[in-house]
Amino acid sequence: MAKPGLLIIPAIMSAFIMAGCDSPKDASKANFKRAIDQKLSEKCITFRPAGIFSSGKYPLTVEDAQANQFVSQSQADKRNSENQGPLNALVEAGVLEVRQDNVKQGFGNGTVPAHIYTLTEKGKSSRLSEDSPLLCIGKYKVDEVTGYTEPGNAGGTTVSKVDYTFSPADVPDWAKAEAVRSAYPSVEQSLSDKQNGRAVLVLKNDGWAAEAVSGSPRW
Repeated sequence: MAKPGLLIIPAIMSAFIMAGCDSPKDASKANFKRAIDQKLSEKCITFRPAGIFSSGKYPLTVEDAQANQFVSQSQADKRNSENQGPLNALVEAGVLEVRQDNVKQGFGNGTVPAHIYTLTEKGKSSRLSEDSPLLCIGKYKVDEVTGYTEPGNAGGTTVSKVDYTFSPADVPDWAKAEAVRSAYPSVEQSLSDKQNGRAVLVLKNDGWAAEAVSGSPRW
């Protein structure tokens, strides 16, 4: 008669064998999570420190608003606060450094006072590319696959639509600073946890691949 303890070993071995039989081609949450994470890792979360109407080229030059017969001092101060405030938050975070100088006017031959912002070494390390106005503030990773459609044929290809939640990872400390997130609502939104996303996955010869992912227009 076999000893009871010996019966446990085959059962454990069988469980390990069955677990090892999972195929990357299986429609499973684990495979879908792996495929979406791979797609998300190809791009970082970015934001643009300068306004959309600025060239975004560094150094960033922001002309100081001046009071005159058409603009009151309080209006000039408000405009300067709006234009320079967000960039000053990045100065405080160590991403930019600022100096004041006179620059040529956009119109005419005169000069006007301005704040000139340049990237620090910390800022340069976060730049998307050498000539890009964008800064990288992390990457997204899947928290959980919450559901998916039964794989089906679409034009000769097996596809599945996958719903998932995702959160930011590898976020630099400066992007977590309260002053930065307050000055840039887009950063606060981009770095929120448990966002909802949807992906279209395609079955290929070596497993599932994410062809399209959604959930954030800031990639």
